[in-house]
Amino acid sequence: MQSISGIKKRPLLGWGFDGFGIAYPYILSPNWTPHVVRLGDFSFDYQSKNGQLRTMSIPTYKAHNLILDTTLSIGILGMLCYAALLVFCFRLIQLSRLRGIEALVVAYIVFTLTWFECAQFTHIAWWVLNLSGGEESFADRYNKI
Repeated sequence: MQSISGIKKRPLLGWGFDGFGIAYPYILSPNWTPHVVRLGDFSFDYQSKNGQLRTMSIPTYKAHNLILDTTLSIGILGMLCYAALLVFCFRLIQLSRLRGIEALVVAYIVFTLTWFECAQFTHIAWWVLNLSGGEESFADRYNKI
């Protein structure tokens, strides 16, 4: 629910990379927006209503799935570009001789709908998506020789 609140506050361009962590102080409560003085990696300092400086922790820097996290970070426009890139690469694989390997990409997308995207697995999906373009380019070069 907090992710949706953050997307509503900055729908087009989002909050920037690691958007959930940046947005967290501003979406923590629908009734109160703190005056943030410092935004750290795992906490933020804010000025309370009586003027005192207080610190609050940021529990996570990611929303719970890829679509929400990406939209929160780079906005609806960025998410549309990201989705278009995924669809384009996915279609390239379907048209290549590597047809069938796209199942790995589908598994990646299903995984990221239930868990946030992490660097441990992101490269695997993009490497698979890249295989079709590399495979076709190599075949074209080889046939020209």
